[in-house]
Amino acid sequence: MQYNLLRYGASPIVEKNQVCSAIINFVNPDILCINEVLPTYADSLELVLKSLDSSWTLAPWSNVSGGTVVNVLLYRKDRVTFVRQRTVETLVRDIPVYWLLVSDSIPLVIAVAHLKAGSNSTSEQQRRWMVEALIDSLTNWNVDRWILVGDLNFYSSEDTSYKLLINHPDPRFRLVDPFPSGQWHNNALFASYHTQSTRDTLLSDGGATGGMDDRFDFILPSVRYFEPPYQWDTFYVFAQDGNHFNKSILDSPPLPVPETIATALYFCSDHLPVLATLSLPDKPVQDTVISTSEPNDLHNCQIISNTSQITIPHCSQIIAITTIEGKQILINSPIARLALNYTNRLMIVSYEQPHHVSQNHIKHVKLIIE
Repeated sequence: MQYNLLRYGASPIVEKNQVCSAIINFVNPDILCINEVLPTYADSLELVLKSLDSSWTLAPWSNVSGGTVVNVLLYRKDRVTFVRQRTVETLVRDIPVYWLLVSDSIPLVIAVAHLKAGSNSTSEQQRRWMVEALIDSLTNWNVDRWILVGDLNFYSSEDTSYKLLINHPDPRFRLVDPFPSGQWHNNALFASYHTQSTRDTLLSDGGATGGMDDRFDFILPSVRYFEPPYQWDTFYVFAQDGNHFNKSILDSPPLPVPETIATALYFCSDHLPVLATLSLPDKPVQDTVISTSEPNDLHNCQIISNTSQITIPHCSQIIAITTIEGKQILINSPIARLALNYTNRLMIVSYEQPHHVSQNHIKHVKLIIE
């Protein structure tokens, strides 16, 4: 579930929590990505701590860029395991990237973005810079498949950032848009896909007015998440019936949700949430057997193949092994036993050093596995 909560923390928290948590509890997602949280409210996000049940956990977040609002990710700790978070710093605001495990072993990489708003050429260029910074970071981190979610502020599929993402020459970074391309802004043909604005009059929280006429919120998986054994069952804008173009969502006809939820959507935010359902494979997409034993030296890691064993000194955990072609093998263990088809190949190993060894404790090394 992707949701822009319209400057969470700027409005009275009690009222905000009541309406927003009603929507989240009604949808009941496993992973919740949120835009527009005031930094002073992010750590103690009362929406999680007081209004939702105890299974929800707030993942680490960042504000290296010094933005006025930040992006966060929440997850159900009984369904999802947090692995790590890394930050893409941009001129506008941070884009946090999250590594998660679901069903105990299936990796998901999710980038939560809020790109620069505005329809002018300057804003479009700033969105482009943010997207380029994100792709550069994913390249450096050897990410093989990922999902981009957030308020991306695209007015049409002609936005240069959108075209870069959808048509990227590298399949690792090329995204799939499940909805049709076109000129979304103020176009009744795309009424079923619009996510803003839920209101036609100005409320005290200062959200946008004008009714439903823009598609700003997206869930965009990379093409490699569209390959078997992954299966996306649904993508949709929550409560969007296509009958409220340039109208408030409280106008006739009623939304296809309970009246209490429609009212909550109106007051929670000027955006509608976007939802996606992903059926996961039974087994992780990797060709690696992870040993349950650990090296004798806690500060060494080992990579074991059928014919050799490599020791990486000053290593507390192997994060990932990536083939030179870009296939990522998730490890997150101090020892990895490679399958036979990974011998005699050049591999990029990303590993973590203890904090007392190096402040910049994430390292990369190229190895020939013989």
